[in-house]
Amino acid sequence: MKLFNAIICLMLAPGFYFIASAEKVHFQDGGRYTQHFNDSLFKITEKGEYGIETLWGGKELKTGKNDIKLVVRNKKDQDVEGARITVEASMPQHGHEAPMPRVKDEANGLYRVKGLRLSMPGKWRIKITVDKDGAVDSAVFDVLVKSEIR
Repeated sequence: MKLFNAIICLMLAPGFYFIASAEKVHFQDGGRYTQHFNDSLFKITEKGEYGIETLWGGKELKTGKNDIKLVVRNKKDQDVEGARITVEASMPQHGHEAPMPRVKDEANGLYRVKGLRLSMPGKWRIKITVDKDGAVDSAVFDVLVKSEIR
């Protein structure tokens, strides 16, 4: 039921397009992690505590302001609610770092990242850290950012 509610939230969220659901299950070191959406990027965190799914709303990241969604589940494939999530974006080859965006817990393992500002096109490294009850772990997503079309 929680997954159904999360899918409905995504469908109704302003500025986001419907993303087709097609579950894929990942296994690592005894953990089970479900990836729920076709158009998402999915990573298991470095220590295997969490599975993080990033939803760009059917779009790619662009220069300027980006709002994204995250689905966070633990290694037992349960929703992670009430976690402290940080998102750090950097462009290592140029030494650029983006300001830290706001992250809001929207319930049922769904988090909204507002205001991820990427200053220029190119390769960006997005590090997402989850801290829930002292279990801190992170995943890094390397993404190609394109210029915003004007």
